[in-house]
Amino acid sequence: MVNMRYHYICMIAALCTAVVAVSCAEPHNTETDVDKSNDNNSFEDISNKEILDSTAIIFDTNTNESVYLCDYLVDSSLSVYNYTAIDLNSDGTCEMVIQLSKGTTEYWGSLILHSDQERIYAHEFTYRSFYDLKADGTFMYSAGASDYGIAKMDFISGSYTIIPIAYCESTEDQDIAYIINGNIASKDQFDIYISEQIDKAVADWQEFTSLMPTTE
Repeated sequence: MVNMRYHYICMIAALCTAVVAVSCAEPHNTETDVDKSNDNNSFEDISNKEILDSTAIIFDTNTNESVYLCDYLVDSSLSVYNYTAIDLNSDGTCEMVIQLSKGTTEYWGSLILHSDQERIYAHEFTYRSFYDLKADGTFMYSAGASDYGIAKMDFISGSYTIIPIAYCESTEDQDIAYIINGNIASKDQFDIYISEQIDKAVADWQEFTSLMPTTE
């Protein structure tokens, strides 16, 4: 089961440009062990090279450790539900978004893989903090019934920034404030904006089972 899961994850990291099967070696567990000699700044190029070299490593920003994608899933008791390649920060390069399941929870959260010239960073999100991803890279987030919104994402120096576009939030006087593009809005204006967001084309999600190898 572990070997099969490893093959699945390697295929994801290649951004679906190739279906590659390699065997796991021991991962590097410290930041200094990560190979920084890559001259490519393309997620696709970096991932393919690392997979073909049997060194498909990501940098887990939760633990600050370098691990294989397959080991990340096993260690966190997670599995892949589906995935997509999408440009989240409008820089012309795709990120990989992997939707995760855990136990009986089908939509547990997401893993976002973003690369620079040095490594592939893995950012983990619970479901409420990143959901309903659209084809234009915008998504929904929620911190409660009266605290939610639409946002974009940016990546700087191995970290990420959530950039709210439209959101509502509870105020100290137990009222609700509505903001659209930095400006105060009415509830009706906000509801229309949210409705238009919901109607947008969704991200091009790929079912993970479509890449599963045939087994006897």
